[in-house]
Amino acid sequence: MVFNLLLLSYLFKLSTFYILVDVKSQSELILSGPKYEGIYLFDVKANSVKKLSEGNAYKLALSPARDRIVYRDYDKVKLLHFDGKERVVAEQPEKVGFPVWVDDTLIAYTYNGEILIVDTLGNLKHSISGVRSYYIDYSPKAKMFAFQEDDQIYLIDWDGNKKKVSVEGTCFAPIFSPDGFYVAYNEISKGIYLYNLNLNENFYVSKGSNPCFSSDGSLIAFNISQDDGHNITASEIYIYSVSGKIANRITNTKEISEIRPIFSPDGKRIYFCTSEGQVGYLNFSKFLR
Repeated sequence: MVFNLLLLSYLFKLSTFYILVDVKSQSELILSGPKYEGIYLFDVKANSVKKLSEGNAYKLALSPARDRIVYRDYDKVKLLHFDGKERVVAEQPEKVGFPVWVDDTLIAYTYNGEILIVDTLGNLKHSISGVRSYYIDYSPKAKMFAFQEDDQIYLIDWDGNKKKVSVEGTCFAPIFSPDGFYVAYNEISKGIYLYNLNLNENFYVSKGSNPCFSSDGSLIAFNISQDDGHNITASEIYIYSVSGKIANRITNTKEISEIRPIFSPDGKRIYFCTSEGQVGYLNFSKFLR
């Protein structure tokens, strides 16, 4: 079921093309440039952008304390501080997977069919075999990793017990809910699904892409886009209530194509970027949960 609850979109006045990657705080956004080149910090209140690194921001990971970033630099995992200082945490002979935080002291990434868990100095603390993927996510509540392999979504625990959880099709980009009860993922032709770990069931959410949970896990923001085969021609933001199983369209802006919605930590705003490289937000203080 889909309802409309239309909110106004506001755009920041930025002169350069940016992609919204993550939200550090209520008023600080992590951005990147075209093709995810460069990592930037945008201070919303001051309307100022600071370049932190030349690194590639695609699938970077913000620490649980929101004070550091890890990202992949082909065969390296790098740790970046918000003062711009960075260093190599791990290096392998060939390409590594995109790193994620296990907690504020441990980082996980994939290499050569394994998940490798290291501390922030690069010391190996644990490994889990049987994971052929560059893309993983971790839930400290569920104590499991989610990953995509052979177009399916799997869960694996620290002992290496592995289980397929996705529907049939071409599935990708799993993310855990903050409470560890759900995994959201995409199926390429149908859209977004939600897997319930307790019930061992999949629920269809909606067509669309870029799902993002609110900090309390009660809502999922995502965009539904149209394209001409090359470029996005229109895109709107929707909200899905996990408990109510209801999707609501919250934008209706022909002149703005909102994509990649991300909740602020307090849930009062949804930040987004556009297909034209702009960055904006919606004020979002009240909503049916």
